[in-house]
Amino acid sequence: MDMSPEELAALEHDMAKMDTQREEKQSKSKSLPISLTLVPIVGQNIIGEMTTIDGVDITIKGDDVKIDNVTANHGHCILMSHRQSQYPKTYQYGDVIKNTFTQVKNGRGTKCNVLSVEVEAYGVTNTYEFNK
Repeated sequence: MDMSPEELAALEHDMAKMDTQREEKQSKSKSLPISLTLVPIVGQNIIGEMTTIDGVDITIKGDDVKIDNVTANHGHCILMSHRQSQYPKTYQYGDVIKNTFTQVKNGRGTKCNVLSVEVEAYGVTNTYEFNK
């Protein structure tokens, strides 16, 4: 398959543009200015028993950091309903966002044992693992 010089130039331009976009995404994913802390939260469940759930605090370490969504355990755990309005939103240096998750099994929300958290920002999903 022969290509004209114009077609070849257009193809090279498109490939260079895709490389640049990929590098920009990788750059943003490596430099997301946040830190995550696993926090045990003690409280009562719906039947009054004392229980502990995993909470995750996200501390913002940059200005104008937009977070689009947060999930846990590769999307198997979602934010509890009262936390879902936190995203998408732009945060400032020093902000701390408190997150709690639920895992849906058989149509019911159950406790989520958080092993990883996925933070979606700037079109890239960054995964943070916890050692438990």
